[in-house]
Amino acid sequence: HPAGPTPAQLMMEEFRRRKAAGRL
Repeated sequence: HPAGPTPAQLMMEEFRRRKAAGRL
């Protein structure tokens, strides 16, 4: 298990941020 978030997790986080921002 690598230390810190994986690239996939970072992509999901970015996706969630964009999705949340679109709802504002």
